Amino acid sequence: MKKQKVFYFLIFIFFLLLIKTDYRIASGVNCCGDDFDYYIHAQTLAIDYDFDYSNQIPNYSKFYYTNGSKIAPVGFSGSGILAAPFLFIGNILDEWFGLTDNLFNYKIITYSISPLFYLSLSAILLQKSLDRINVSVSRLKVLLIISGSGVAYYALERFSMTHVYEVFINCMLIYFSILAFNDEKKSKVSTFFLPILIVIGLLIKLSNFYILLLPLLVKELLKSFNNSSVPEKRNSLFLISGTVTASFVFWGINMLIYGKVILNPSETYSAQSQASGYLSSTTNLFDFFFGIIRTTLIVNLSSEFGAFWFSPAVFLILSYIFYFLFKKRFKLFFLTSFIYFFNIAIVNLWQSTGSSYGFRYMYSLIPIGILIFYAVETKVTT
Repeated sequence: MKKQKVFYFLIFIFFLLLIKTDYRIASGVNCCGDDFDYYIHAQTLAIDYDFDYSNQIPNYSKFYYTNGSKIAPVGFSGSGILAAPFLFIGNILDEWFGLTDNLFNYKIITYSISPLFYLSLSAILLQKSLDRINVSVSRLKVLLIISGSGVAYYALERFSMTHVYEVFINCMLIYFSILAFNDEKKSKVSTFFLPILIVIGLLIKLSNFYILLLPLLVKELLKSFNNSSVPEKRNSLFLISGTVTASFVFWGINMLIYGKVILNPSETYSAQSQASGYLSSTTNLFDFFFGIIRTTLIVNLSSEFGAFWFSPAVFLILSYIFYFLFKKRFKLFFLTSFIYFFNIAIVNLWQSTGSSYGFRYMYSLIPIGILIFYAVETKVTT
């Protein structure tokens, strides 16, 4: 056991050695853009203990949302909320050592450790999920597979982006879904927490509506490819209680930040022009489906960050869509297709890789691809 702890500690040190220190020697994350938005969500909670952004967003910024007297970042709040405890610790260290607003400060260092923590926790949760469906894979291997699919860049370089947090919440949803559908003792509590995790996922990236179907996908995978029985008994009371609690959480955070409940991501993220421009340029269904097919081929096979070469966990999902259709697993085919092509549609809408490393809009699918691969292949080979 001691050797195992030492091994994981050395792995952690290895990750720290990969950090480019010049990115951490800064007084803060500079305005304006996505990285800044997610950072000030954490900053207002960890330092000001409120959701008042009037002292965070500079006057020269043109990249913000307003609603009456409310002013807020256009970036979504979930990743900042999850990172806030790390920034809080960094702020305490800065005040302790007198480094507030110094070029070198602990706020940025501890804030940048947050995605490394959640990336590691993602691997642990996914490994535990696989273990519960009788798949034996080491945590290190799971971590390497997740990292090797591209998301590690957003833990080590652009550490203020949402993609590690999207992967993390999907790993949480997978784990709690397996507990809800495959563990009699923990099914009630897990069922209660599923809607809350979905709301956290929507706070991280409101456009990821597909996560509503992720528990259903896990349930179908358990029924189709796992030897363990899936309990048919429904914990309706716990599901309703969790949904009500999650609704209040979503309502409360939205009211505090925006002064209203926002369900349309384009309302804050100024994506309306992109959506309207795309729809006006698409004159018929043929153009629409041709665009989706073309984007799918680019995402998977292009020489510049194609998923086949750079993100195999994402490419596997497309492969299994055809596999489920061939095997007449129509529920799995529908669920997997919707989840996958929902993200393809976002890439098609933006007509961009995401202005950074890889097709980052697809990276939240990484744990789903890993789960499907091991759930299917383990059953097929046994």
